[in-house]
Amino acid sequence: MNIKEIAKLTGKSRRAVEYWASKCDKSSHVCAKIAEARTKKRAADFTLEETIAIIRAGGNDTLADLLHENATSRKDSELTLTKRDISVFSEAVSMTIARTIEVFGLRPAALNPSITASLPPAPKISERDRLNRIIRAFVSHTGISYSTVWGKLYDEMYYRLKRNVTMCASNRNIPVLDYIEQEGLISAALAIAEEIFSVR
Repeated sequence: MNIKEIAKLTGKSRRAVEYWASKCDKSSHVCAKIAEARTKKRAADFTLEETIAIIRAGGNDTLADLLHENATSRKDSELTLTKRDISVFSEAVSMTIARTIEVFGLRPAALNPSITASLPPAPKISERDRLNRIIRAFVSHTGISYSTVWGKLYDEMYYRLKRNVTMCASNRNIPVLDYIEQEGLISAALAIAEEIFSVR
């Protein structure tokens, strides 16, 4: 809060609130914030504790106590878990455990059949993504540049399929991989890439 907001809250003038702030304990940094705000010509922004100290300095202990009580009760309510929170958390944990058990080769159905019933099937990887994965793995393994590897794939497609995919994509003004997908050649490109770029 700033001086103007504190004045509005207490129903007092800004001058009165500034006087209260000047009476605050020197260790609370209130005076330093006010001095800094004057040099920068902007309102001083006080923390909740500093605001309560200013209001106490003005003699309004009741309002200061209410602000303090409201702040502490809010913190307590934020830490309270509802039954729904616990339910969502336990479901997430059970799904994580089920996936972990599957990864390590155990059978979750034998442990708890309801776990496997709630798991959605894993999404499939598209052929385009599989092709990209093969190219990335080959480049990572060999250190050859991406453009060289992609060029080698396009050359192989030309020799095997009699299609110049680079030129055709250029004529349509689209990326080469988009052209390959549009023409239904992605399966062929994937098969060629698996054959010539397999990392052993």
